[in-house]
Amino acid sequence: MSVIVVAELSVRAGETALLEPISLTVPAGGIVGLRGPSGCGKSTLLRALLGQVPAGATATGAVRVGEHDVLTLRPQVLRQFRRREIAFVGQDPGVALNPTMRVRSLLGELADPRHALEALAAVELPESYLRRRPAELSGGEQRRIALARALARHTPVLVLDEPLAGLHGRLRSAVIRLLRRRAGERGTTIVVSGHDSAALRELADEEIFVGRALPKPGVSAGRAGSGDGKERPASRFAGGQAKDAGALAISGLAVDIGRRRVLEGIDLRLAAGEALAVTGPSGAGKSTLARAVVGLRKPAAGSVRSAGRIALVPQDSTGSLNPRRTIAETLGRPLLRQHGVRAPGAIADLLHTVELKPELAHRYPHELSGGQRQRVALARALASNPAVLVCDEVTAALDPDTAEAIMTLLDTLRRDRALALLLITHDMSLVTRYCERMCVLEHGRIVEAGTVTDLLTAPSHDATLALLG
Repeated sequence: MSVIVVAELSVRAGETALLEPISLTVPAGGIVGLRGPSGCGKSTLLRALLGQVPAGATATGAVRVGEHDVLTLRPQVLRQFRRREIAFVGQDPGVALNPTMRVRSLLGELADPRHALEALAAVELPESYLRRRPAELSGGEQRRIALARALARHTPVLVLDEPLAGLHGRLRSAVIRLLRRRAGERGTTIVVSGHDSAALRELADEEIFVGRALPKPGVSAGRAGSGDGKERPASRFAGGQAKDAGALAISGLAVDIGRRRVLEGIDLRLAAGEALAVTGPSGAGKSTLARAVVGLRKPAAGSVRSAGRIALVPQDSTGSLNPRRTIAETLGRPLLRQHGVRAPGAIADLLHTVELKPELAHRYPHELSGGQRQRVALARALASNPAVLVCDEVTAALDPDTAEAIMTLLDTLRRDRALALLLITHDMSLVTRYCERMCVLEHGRIVEAGTVTDLLTAPSHDATLALLG
């Protein structure tokens, strides 16, 4: 018996197709994986299973989950359906975690204490995490807590948007085994999206491609660094420093969260125009390091010195963009602070720098694809004309083509502006292609550092070996 039936579902906002017509069925205990380029409608399809349609959009076709035609349910019945029969984990799970609540309360509000502890253990987090708040967790840990919340509810249907994003190899495999076990032992029906085709094939019984790999609306045709030989006009936000100038110096950095030390003895140097990768398992302290470098975490010891401004491109582009502000308003604020201008021409110039068309300035974040939102987050960071750019897992939730475009753009900016790039990532393919040096974090300490070539050919620490698979 099919638990989920989607028949010719399409979603449109005016003339824009958010989801092209699609049909699928999922049997009880089945797992279906959705794959496709950023902006193709994967998240729109997943939310339609919850009976959600974006504001201002219209849906045609039918969506049946269990006994319910979810697109036609009355609000009260829809709330009951979401509470009892379906659990959802979004692409940016940190947004759904109340920052004032501890993990114990976040899990306890959905399940009895026994189920909460079981769910925490299932996602390989120790009981001590029950005392932490979301701000004390890495992006990967927040994702695991959100998954634990969903599992603790024991609903017959589980809908997961990019649950494997930002997880390193061993942990990614553990989550895959967990979900397959839940489907096999409890008969849970699971629909999951992702960009890693190998991981999806390992997880899902069936893989469905959503949409077509067409150029994204609003992305300029020329890709930075594409080698087309064409000169591009210099941006008014161009700048930087001499290639041999020291851009960033971190000495003896330590960071405490509450009474817990999460970073200890961090020493790093970064030259202008250099790309340095910081990698390590989930929870190693990578995102905390990023926040400390840009001044969002106060050091308990040590110092961070730079030759100019430091800007952050955060892991969660959705959560970092104010949903009530247009892109023009989002970019206008840092432009006004830094340059004293907020004119449309200045905003258009900044959008051009990140290869977005100027007409996107009047849109809101929810009207953009994941790749477009990431470019907007990059544009906002560039508005301050930084000497150092800290990028925290900026490609984790993007399809391979979009991730490649973002990294090509960053690499071009690094070379053209002598921009120092601190790349926080678990993706070793990015490290090997775009960085000269790397360091490996584990339990808040640098356990190995050197050139990428040396560490890949002769790693000496278990954490590095684990990352290399």
